[in-house]
Amino acid sequence: MSGRPATSVGLPRRLLLGGLLAIGGAFLAFVAGTAFAARFLVPPGTGLAGPAEAVGYGVLGAAGAVLLAVLIATFAGRRLLLAATLIVVLLALASAAGLAFLAQQSAAPEEELPMPARATTAPGAATGAAQPR
Repeated sequence: MSGRPATSVGLPRRLLLGGLLAIGGAFLAFVAGTAFAARFLVPPGTGLAGPAEAVGYGVLGAAGAVLLAVLIATFAGRRLLLAATLIVVLLALASAAGLAFLAQQSAAPEEELPMPARATTAPGAATGAAQPR
């Protein structure tokens, strides 16, 4: 026996799981905070200050998520830490894939409409110049 309780997690594993939990939680909270602020907290017509304000709310959300992840990694048992990390990392990967899909859809070129046929005129017809024969 190593002297540790059976439910404890070793420090390297706790750091790894806590780090993954913090990174995944920060990503999720940043995305959620930015989307929530852009939708409900930033008034329309704020110009370039609006997106910066929304990103600021996202950063506040990410900081709160990192603090919560540190607390969970410090005080939670092995099973709770593993389950929370797994759930958060899977949600972060799914939301990153969704955001990548939305970015591809918005950057896709729109269908080009056929240009209407232009009426062609002889050279000089618009200026009234004499046409060589």
